[in-house]
Amino acid sequence: MTTVVNNAIADSMFAGLAGEATLTRRPLTPEETQAIIRSGVETAFNPAHVNTARAVERKTGVVIPMADRPARIALGVSDRLLVVTIIGSLPRETREFTEGELAQVDFRFSLWTVLSVSAPSHFRGTPR
Repeated sequence: MTTVVNNAIADSMFAGLAGEATLTRRPLTPEETQAIIRSGVETAFNPAHVNTARAVERKTGVVIPMADRPARIALGVSDRLLVVTIIGSLPRETREFTEGELAQVDFRFSLWTVLSVSAPSHFRGTPR
């Protein structure tokens, strides 16, 4: 089981799963999020988003580990994706955000887990 932390979820992260995947999504508190990070995660948090990671820490206390370069994520069965979501909008500028800007946003955390993968439907005799 691998746990990856990132600021987004995309279909390409599941591209290696041939078939239909069953996933769960569990909302997390900042405390639960930090405990998962402390237990060991791989980070895919793009270094271009370092100011967003710092904003998460300033607002919630959660310290996001940063990657040296953007990582490719390929999740398999039992792998988990810890997603940090911005609720609201931060400027796209590469700088520290002001307290006023941070007051306009919230951060949410969720843990996605790949439970299982079944054979693609066209192998099970069902119509495409």
